[in-house]
Amino acid sequence: MGASASREKFRESVTALIEVDVSPDDADFWDELWKIPSSADEVFELISPDAARRLRDERFDNLATLFTQATASLCQIVDKP
Repeated sequence: MGASASREKFRESVTALIEVDVSPDDADFWDELWKIPSSADEVFELISPDAARRLRDERFDNLATLFTQATASLCQIVDKP
C-alpha cells in the first residue's frame, strides 16, 4: 500500500470511528486499523483536534475501545518484540 493510499485508509477509519458505532468485537476493523502503516506525526496530522473532540463527544465508546486496543497492541509489542 502506497503512502497516499495508507493515509486515505487511515483517514477513512478515523471517519468511521466518528460517524458510526464500531463494535469492540469487530476484529476486522480494529486489525485493519493497526495494520495501516503510519507514524506518530501522521496520526497527529490526520486526526485534527476537532475530530478528536467529535470522537470524544459523539462516539465515546469508540474512543474507549481505541484506547483499549492501543494499550493491548503496546502490551503485545512489549511481550513479543
